[in-house]
Amino acid sequence: MYATGFSGHGFLQGPAVGELIRDMYLGRESFMDPAQFSAARFAGELSQVREVHII
Repeated sequence: MYATGFSGHGFLQGPAVGELIRDMYLGRESFMDPAQFSAARFAGELSQVREVHII
């Protein structure tokens, strides 16, 4: 299990991500569906999407 890529927002997002990781590890249903954050989203047709607004 891993939870990375906060780019400075980890202090704010850390508690919620911690709950998601805990629930996934324990096999519990979580307060939200974590599927949209899967690394698999970078495979297939979505891998062709390019960032256009880099700050």
